[in-house]
Amino acid sequence: MDIFSLQFIGLKVYPFGLLTALGALSACLMLLWLTRKDKRINDAAVLSMLLAVPLGLILSRALYCVSDINFRLVASFRNALRLSTGGFSMFGALLGIFLSLLLASSVLRTNRQRMMDLMSPAVMVFILFERLGEQFTMLGISRPLVTGLLNNTFLAFHDTYGVYLKTWLLEAIVAAVLVIVLLHSLGRQKKAGNTFLLWMLLFGSTQTIMESLRYDGHMRFSFIGLQQVLAFTLFAIAVIVCAVRVLKMHVPRALPITTLTALALVLGGVIGLEFLIDRSQINKALLYILYVTMMAIPVFLAIRLRNRSELSGTKQN
Repeated sequence: MDIFSLQFIGLKVYPFGLLTALGALSACLMLLWLTRKDKRINDAAVLSMLLAVPLGLILSRALYCVSDINFRLVASFRNALRLSTGGFSMFGALLGIFLSLLLASSVLRTNRQRMMDLMSPAVMVFILFERLGEQFTMLGISRPLVTGLLNNTFLAFHDTYGVYLKTWLLEAIVAAVLVIVLLHSLGRQKKAGNTFLLWMLLFGSTQTIMESLRYDGHMRFSFIGLQQVLAFTLFAIAVIVCAVRVLKMHVPRALPITTLTALALVLGGVIGLEFLIDRSQINKALLYILYVTMMAIPVFLAIRLRNRSELSGTKQN
């Protein structure tokens, strides 16, 4: 829940809610702009936006209510409906957004993969604003910093108890970069669905690391957060899809098999690193350098596979 609030035409408005709403509006405007040249796809985009607001809100709240240990202490149907008390999940919201897109595509008979491609950068615009809104909440901060390396930088948050990393700011920066990368991909891709696949790879892998950095107690069980598990799952599915696509082609299988092997090793590595980060005295900066390097390997291999399958693709509708 936000620390600050302001009055607007008689209503109490929280900065987090205001920025999240601004993010949703900006994402809708981007999607309308990206679909402006195709009336049928544009109509599907409008329908998906109308569905995304209620579905995103409902699923975001529902996932939080069933998985957050703090909410369980006061769990009731009435409290679940009290949205002003705070408590939402990013992955629940994303599920609602993409479900609305699938429903709209089915109703208006448009290319689902193409719609997912177009939604990908728009979703990152929404995430960008939502992360910026987290600065007004108790979310989006790390464990206390102990090395002093970042204490006097713009990434540090100071309070009476210690110094913390502004994870929300790192996530906002990553979101801004991914908007640019995904828009660039849209302009170059030949096979429908490949930009969405790239979104799964990049957002899933980076968010896995960001959820590790977060230590705000949001939807966490011991040292593992549910949203981190969901982020890694998203990333892993994308890697597997990239590998399977190439395995079905009449080309050497060394690269996809190597990629799947790397994914399995990284899964074990992530579990081990999370344990070390939470329980050991090893320098956290060194552990996260290893974390980023380890995650980058299957991402790099999967992008190579994606590019290889792109060459065999045909122009989308």
